[in-house]
Amino acid sequence: MNEKELTELIEKGEDSFTEFKEEKAHSNDLAAEIVAFANTEGGKILLGISDKKEIKGVTNPDKEMLRVENISRNNCEPSLTVNIEKIKTRVNIKGFENELKPEIPKEVLREVVVNAVAHRDYHITSQIRIFIFDNRLEIMSPGKLPNGITLENIKLGVHSERNPLIVSYLAKWAI
Repeated sequence: MNEKELTELIEKGEDSFTEFKEEKAHSNDLAAEIVAFANTEGGKILLGISDKKEIKGVTNPDKEMLRVENISRNNCEPSLTVNIEKIKTRVNIKGFENELKPEIPKEVLREVVVNAVAHRDYHITSQIRIFIFDNRLEIMSPGKLPNGITLENIKLGVHSERNPLIVSYLAKWAI
């Protein structure tokens, strides 16, 4: 979601697919919203937004993302997996006008997700997890490096396809 889409979503207000919560929202309130969305068609919980559509922000986005993930696992029955998106922008100043750009280009995020899907070990029942921190991007994709592949040969350009069928579909669809 880019900043324009976020602004439009906030201006539209809360509805059956969108809920605003301030940073200090109680864990049980967040769990109730997560469960409600899980039992319907899904939705978005925007943290750091007041009920009056005021952008309050969150003090520590990484800590808040971890808190939401823990709530979805520990306060919901059965435990749920939530998709968490941290929206960060940077401002480029051109003359007297500001130009907002995503901190991490969409192409980079797309490549990360495609690689994680294509090269994960599907024998392991775990999810691909993407963490965006202030100084780095971390991807946790289930499985180890395929046989014969080391970090050293990857740096030399050696690669191996763990899931060649998935890789061929992704290439065919030009994703």
